[in-house]
Amino acid sequence: MAERKKLQVVKSNLHDMWDNWIVFKKNEITNPHLQLKKQGINFQVSSELPVDFSTRINVREPPCMQEMFEALLYGILFRNKFELYHSKYTFYQEMQHALHEVLKMLNYQKSEMIIKIFQEITRIDVSKETLPRIVVPCDFCGNYVYIIKKCDQCQNSFFCDSNCLKAASKSHDLKCLDSIRMTPGVLMPLQVEIHSGTDLKENVIIYYEHEKLFSLKMRGEQLFSHFFRGFLKNKWLKSNNYDTIEDRENSRIIFAKLEPEEGSFDEASLSDNEELDDEEDKKDGSNAHSSNPPDESIKSDEALNLPVIQEIKMFLLNQGGILQDILQETHQNFVHFIHIYYFP
Repeated sequence: MAERKKLQVVKSNLHDMWDNWIVFKKNEITNPHLQLKKQGINFQVSSELPVDFSTRINVREPPCMQEMFEALLYGILFRNKFELYHSKYTFYQEMQHALHEVLKMLNYQKSEMIIKIFQEITRIDVSKETLPRIVVPCDFCGNYVYIIKKCDQCQNSFFCDSNCLKAASKSHDLKCLDSIRMTPGVLMPLQVEIHSGTDLKENVIIYYEHEKLFSLKMRGEQLFSHFFRGFLKNKWLKSNNYDTIEDRENSRIIFAKLEPEEGSFDEASLSDNEELDDEEDKKDGSNAHSSNPPDESIKSDEALNLPVIQEIKMFLLNQGGILQDILQETHQNFVHFIHIYYFP
């Protein structure tokens, strides 16, 4: 009895290790649609207006949905490269969920474009249906089959039917058990956090947690060094006056919003200033002598949905990160948000 309980604990731990790397989880508290929205891909479709899926009006706009979709696909490919999926079937299933959920979110508008993007990035074949499914060659005859027609034991080989499986049994049996992955290529995820808050205003900080483990600290330093170089090249951050600061001592990167340089022309701020001037002209000037200090914070919904966070989310998705949770904390009168990511 004790041995059986130990085996169940081991199986549960192994399942959790594999589950860390799955975006499209499906259980009693979540589903693939909710997971897609959590990763930052959330698109409102209007029945009256055509879908604008691939337009970022200018470099100061947050990422468009095409960019987020592409980042999601590249992230899945990245994790597959590190052998973080239990089998080929799990990998294909993850890809199929990504395609299906985006098509559903857009009410099947732009289907041809989305399928083309999917195939160009993944090099995976799909069936010609309204909701296309991934197809792979049968390991025996080479005809294309749906991924549900897998070997139930290894889940790495696919067959048309029992006849093909039986015909290929001699060669397949030799590799079947050997192809089963026992543990993921990375056993312990590196936790990366995006911090924003009402008191931080438009500034954002990302940390990595190493729990004083040397291996995690080394991985974190290497990953953040790579991140920092990538963020320095990011056109969006430059165009929106963000200074990217590496703080190795505290395991973090700071995105500090700078004031526009004096004399620089900024249409958005100019428009805002004109509106403020118009409002002030209507007042009697009494506010100019008010003893109340200006509000140095922003609203909580603004802190959660800053455009810079959307840009960082796209970058992290591209690099194989998965958003696990978003926590809200209150310090004094300020609200902080923590986006928790797992990285290989």
